[in-house]
Amino acid sequence: MSTLSIDSVCHSVREAGSIHVADVLSLRHALMAQGALGESDARRLFDLARADLPACAQWGEFFVETLSAHIIGHQSLHSGLSEEKAGWLAEMIEAQPINDALAFELVAAVMRKASTCPSSLMLCVLQRLEALASRAATSSDAALEENLELARRALKTAGLAGRLYTPRPRTPAALAA
Repeated sequence: MSTLSIDSVCHSVREAGSIHVADVLSLRHALMAQGALGESDARRLFDLARADLPACAQWGEFFVETLSAHIIGHQSLHSGLSEEKAGWLAEMIEAQPINDALAFELVAAVMRKASTCPSSLMLCVLQRLEALASRAATSSDAALEENLELARRALKTAGLAGRLYTPRPRTPAALAA
């Protein structure tokens, strides 16, 4: 019996054009078989997220859970997030952006697990949130507004209400001033 690799599962998912529950289970089995997520496999999961394929709800949960564990690593539960790991995460979500809601869920999960977070990641989150708020304020796209609300909720759930300002969409009058 051959063991699936994360690479082979990601490849077959991209060919199929959607992510199903069975695909998420295959990814979980592949991850358990190899013991830990490697750097190249983490990048493959980001590439799969960037493909923005139709996906089951379990995909987002798997993505956030697996990558936040990879980023925090084997550090103690309340240790701080290193500048190196924060930079890697910022690069992954900004270099070739992934879905806004998924990106904010991931960052919120990482921040929730870490006792401290480098200001560089906080700045990246604020800039992305401001850009999303600006796009939502100037667009009639309901999906943008929904993503903005999901982002706010994710960051609030992470306990960042006092540590991170989440801007509200500006009204046209406020933009003109």
